[in-house]
Amino acid sequence: EYRNDKPNGQGTYYFLADHHGVNQGDRHEGEYRNGKPEGPGTYYYANGNRYVGEFRGWRKHGQGTLFKVDGTKQEGMWGNGKFLYARKDPAPRTIAKREKKDPAPTTTEKRETGQDQIISASSGTGFAVSDDGYVITNHHVINGCQEVVLYSRGIPVPLTVVTYDGTNDLALSQRRAFSYFAGSTLAATGLPSEEEVSLLAPFRDQIPERVFTEPYALPVSTGHGMNRAVLDRSRQLLADAGWVINDGRLQNKQGQPFTLEIVTQHLWARRLLLPYIQSLGVLGIDARLRLLEMVQAVRVKQQRQFDLFFNDISFANPPMASLQYYFSSEYAEPGTAANLGGIRDPVVDFLIERAQRTPDIDTASIACRALDRILLWGFYHIPLNMPEEERFLYWDKFGRPDDTDAIYEYLTDGLARVIDTWWFDDVRVRSQ
Repeated sequence: EYRNDKPNGQGTYYFLADHHGVNQGDRHEGEYRNGKPEGPGTYYYANGNRYVGEFRGWRKHGQGTLFKVDGTKQEGMWGNGKFLYARKDPAPRTIAKREKKDPAPTTTEKRETGQDQIISASSGTGFAVSDDGYVITNHHVINGCQEVVLYSRGIPVPLTVVTYDGTNDLALSQRRAFSYFAGSTLAATGLPSEEEVSLLAPFRDQIPERVFTEPYALPVSTGHGMNRAVLDRSRQLLADAGWVINDGRLQNKQGQPFTLEIVTQHLWARRLLLPYIQSLGVLGIDARLRLLEMVQAVRVKQQRQFDLFFNDISFANPPMASLQYYFSSEYAEPGTAANLGGIRDPVVDFLIERAQRTPDIDTASIACRALDRILLWGFYHIPLNMPEEERFLYWDKFGRPDDTDAIYEYLTDGLARVIDTWWFDDVRVRSQ
């Protein structure tokens, strides 16, 4: 990353010739500010040594560890490039927690780490700044953290770092959707309950085993530059599937390039999609963003003429009546409803019917949580962001007809909705 023709942000610097006393072949990976390393990073020496820790300028400064090729290491505090003192009793590394509109200190959660990792630990306060789930805090609070979690009324809410400003010590995060029913009791969390396992037992041979053994989790990052761990994992998965890099482009065994077109009618969505496209480019994928006007977008959705489509999923509350339109085999064909992923899964169909036909909300909730797991582990969608909370507006100033003939229907994403004819009622307003 660059600003004013200088490295600024996350990046890697290669020394191709002797520079400031540094041998040829060295490289630095980490944070840069105004052309110089600043904050956490890793320095690889040409002789095989490696320093993992904090920098100020081109000097080791702060907590860090120097790993030497002979197997020894120096771990502790550094100042201006010199080792000051050893760290004898390291404090446990933690995950940052956030508090919404409450300055009380938050609790932390221990995280095991390898010897070659420096994970910053901090806790602090955050403030909701919009109804779309945006939370602002200090940059030094989230800097270097692998996960950011906000605690609101005692409930943990994972956040995604959207952007940050180290100079002014500010960071902006947003609530991430980790479920199709995020923010409700229908959302799947942790491992399946006994009731869910019992419900899914007849289909065990059709369901990935990790549905039962692993909690669903999305990759997390600090919001600083590229998420290298996820990129490495992605490269390995692509290689296992037979994709290789050739002249910077990802190709299969037949030499065909990996191309991906992301389609949306929302101009504002570029701020979310362009960083994603940039990460795909690092993997050698030829990803492109295609912006459409509304009429084109409707046609493209109906005919399923896309690789990825940026879209929202809005359910009624409770969502049982809408599930079949979004996820069932019945609506998987092009031109029908909102099942844009073309999902055709008998397990999904069974769970939808179960949720719709059960006589009580508790049983329906079990079916919805099981459905949530099956859909998430099917990877039909990439969950993005969600509003911080549901919004309702009510003002009893409207008149409505008594005649049911005044009711009409309209379609949105293939869903039939009913709206009553209404008008502004002066009498109601004056009576309030």
